[in-house]
Amino acid sequence: MARGYTKRLRFHWIVSSILLFTILVTGTLSVFAQTDVEKVKKNQLGPATVRPSSMVRDRSTLNTNKSIYDDVKPHTNPIVRETMAGWENIKYENFEGAWPGDWQLYGDPSWGDVNCKSNTSYWSGWCADGGTSPPVSCTEYANDMYAWMVYGPFDLSDPNITDAEVLFRVWHEIEEEYDYFFWGASVDDYDYYGDSSDGSTDGWEPREFDLTNVYTLGNLIGQNQIWIAFIFGSDSSITYEGAYLDDIVIRKETGGEPEDPCIRVTPESIEPTCEGESQVNADVRPNRVTGQIDEKYIVKRGVDKNGKEFEIIQVPGRPPEVFRAATAIPLPTAAILPDMPAYNWSFGCSATSAAMIAAYYDRNGFPDMYTGPTNGGVMPLDNSSWGDVVINSDTEHQCPLSATMNGLDGRSTRGHVDDYWIQFGNTDPDPWITNGWTEHTWEDCTGDFMGTNQSTWGMTDGGTTFFLYPDGSKWHDPQMEYTGYIDGCAGYRDFIESRGYTVTENYNQRIYGWNGNTLGFTFDDFMAEIDAGYPVLILVTGHMMVGYGYDEATQNIYIHDTWDYSDHVMPWGGSYPYGYEDLPHFGVTVVHIDGVEPPSFDYFTIQNDCSGDLIVSSITSDQSWCTPTRYPALPFTLGYGESQALDVDVDWCEIPQGTSDMAVISIASNDPDDPIVDVYVDATNVDCSCECFVYASVGCDPYCEDTQITVPIVVDLDSMPQPDENLGSYTGTLYWDPTQLDYQSYSGGTTTGWSAPTVNTANVASGQLDFSAANPSGSMGIVNILNIDFDIIGVLGDTGRVDLGFTAMAAAMTFTNLMPSLCVEDCDYDVESCGILGDVNGDDVVNSTDALIILSCDVGLDVSSFCPMNCGDVNDDGLINSTDALIILAYDVGQSVPFPVGEPSCPSSVTPCAGCTP
Repeated sequence: MARGYTKRLRFHWIVSSILLFTILVTGTLSVFAQTDVEKVKKNQLGPATVRPSSMVRDRSTLNTNKSIYDDVKPHTNPIVRETMAGWENIKYENFEGAWPGDWQLYGDPSWGDVNCKSNTSYWSGWCADGGTSPPVSCTEYANDMYAWMVYGPFDLSDPNITDAEVLFRVWHEIEEEYDYFFWGASVDDYDYYGDSSDGSTDGWEPREFDLTNVYTLGNLIGQNQIWIAFIFGSDSSITYEGAYLDDIVIRKETGGEPEDPCIRVTPESIEPTCEGESQVNADVRPNRVTGQIDEKYIVKRGVDKNGKEFEIIQVPGRPPEVFRAATAIPLPTAAILPDMPAYNWSFGCSATSAAMIAAYYDRNGFPDMYTGPTNGGVMPLDNSSWGDVVINSDTEHQCPLSATMNGLDGRSTRGHVDDYWIQFGNTDPDPWITNGWTEHTWEDCTGDFMGTNQSTWGMTDGGTTFFLYPDGSKWHDPQMEYTGYIDGCAGYRDFIESRGYTVTENYNQRIYGWNGNTLGFTFDDFMAEIDAGYPVLILVTGHMMVGYGYDEATQNIYIHDTWDYSDHVMPWGGSYPYGYEDLPHFGVTVVHIDGVEPPSFDYFTIQNDCSGDLIVSSITSDQSWCTPTRYPALPFTLGYGESQALDVDVDWCEIPQGTSDMAVISIASNDPDDPIVDVYVDATNVDCSCECFVYASVGCDPYCEDTQITVPIVVDLDSMPQPDENLGSYTGTLYWDPTQLDYQSYSGGTTTGWSAPTVNTANVASGQLDFSAANPSGSMGIVNILNIDFDIIGVLGDTGRVDLGFTAMAAAMTFTNLMPSLCVEDCDYDVESCGILGDVNGDDVVNSTDALIILSCDVGLDVSSFCPMNCGDVNDDGLINSTDALIILAYDVGQSVPFPVGEPSCPSSVTPCAGCTP
């Protein structure tokens, strides 16, 4: 059955001829009763004005049982965070504390707290986790459910209250039209009115429930008793994963609009997490995508000096005249490079994108990227300062960092636009050629060095070319003058170096999986670039953009698309909308500058929302480990609409590993209504020092040509503290290069209890093996969970990688999630020649000399200089003796022997003969 978040119903409990609400005689909960003829759909319920007077909840079913996970939660005393000026939280629920607290639960099964999915932090509410016999957490909800969670009563009768609402996040996958998730309000704890949804949400979705405009009840301000309910219902068949709730806020606003000036801080809470460099517990995501680049953008194919196939791709990227991508608001979980400029299209998308990144560096420690007079010599966050210019009836935006021009930004000589621009898409010779004047010296803009718009380098107006290898390998510092084109990546390097800075690495690369590539740039690679402080140039068909942030949970990337000043989002390896078309994502351009510092992703913004000046007089933290930084000297003034970003630096050495701490940053100002506002910093030290409690690794010795190897997967819990020292379950994936390793088979782990894993071999041809297992008794210490056999098909000198990732790992007795304490050691290997079978003296020849050495060893003569002599075990019986010597002698005189003597296939270990230990 197709599922989707297709409709929203406003309803109360209603009666129709084929649907009855009843109360079970056993008194556990109210349920649906339906005919045997067909399923009853919710949209068959009849008029919304019909209300069942007999609809009563049996309060004897109140479930106050704690979750079995309560005692291992990382947060046991969550702080109720108040919101911005004028608002006050009545109830904040993030499911991190003891459950159900002051919620009333009805139904069996009913709502419970789980740690398998959350919007923020670790825990959320799941519709079927509580009761006497709940389903296995986070799998499928039960049939005939009628689960309630109710908060109240609370009071909105204060005459100073001006607004009230309920905010929450929901994730659900439930049967369309038959099952439902409902949220509503009541003034008598009997009749509830509200809204509902079914089908599947698009991840965690925010919902807002306006308490001043409730269906039927109207405005609830003035009521002295109000209850809020979240209800999940199902019929008698077909179930899915269900509904999750998180970050519920019931709040009220008092005092009306604040007087000028007014201060706003965004966000109001920050949750930084320290994860050490070796913390790689996320599963590997190689993003297997497929697609083709429109042939009209491929200007040349060829073979480089090493015989490797390449393509030269032109990127014109004119802004669309119709529909553009919607503005995105980055999620709280996103990692975003702060202070990232956004420029609209100025004489080429590639030059404009490169100018954005150069401006980012100009504002963050590399001030010579832009040296013009505007904005005090600091490149602005947008290019509105320079306005537009009309050339040949076309209106173009101006930006001196992407394209210089006579008269622009104080320039008094011809520049990029004067020399190279005619009209978008024009292929005629450039103006400097046709007019016979001297071409300007490349100096101040990215477009000069990148070859953008320049007919000398085969460019149409608006275009830039990039060199890529179709197989997905990196093309480092690409430049091939004999092709007749300039590579934009190499040109961008030249621009940066012309500004006096050093480029340590630059390359173009296709993304992993494009047309089935087993090489390529992955989403994990993108996250690593952003984490290190490097924005990434994003190549989609016919266009280039800037990637400056990511959301790991959704695998979305945040971009500036050169078409406006807004934030936008696209799925990694997906497509970007261009008018009525979609532009597939196929590659990246990466440039590293020496001296770039990793950014702080923990920051907040102070903004003045009103017309008077806002004077910020102090910014203080109540914890020594938390320090706000990167703001002007105090006091400083913000005019109307102006804002100031502040970083939050955390000294992780003051927060013990595996624990959390809370700090409050207080901002004092001349706002008479809110002279002090607070930002809450809830910091969690997962693995600051990289001293992980749990290690997982894949064995990786040098791999020998034409041999079979066994790769063991091992989990080491030696450092895991009680009571979580027993591994209870796991779900993992192994990736490898199928052009070098040929999967043969697997075997269960040798540790007791782990010999029968569930293994999915469906994708081994493309280099992926999925596996999982559970052991109720658990195992401590070093646990071998799986062994995988490969044939080496790579050739001598090949290098490769075996990537191990886990998506779940839990302790046996406590069900504690071990993932935050997990470090993974992957494997980089070389294919080597590991000896010739029968050659014990290492001279690459198998002859009677080798046989004599073996015979000497067999009778106890000292031949230790040739030991361990693995290549002497030619019959592979684990021993080196006279039998092996006779076989070698027969081989030496040309007789046929039934063993691979003379081939590179020596055993990995043997029992030493007597002469090896005289």
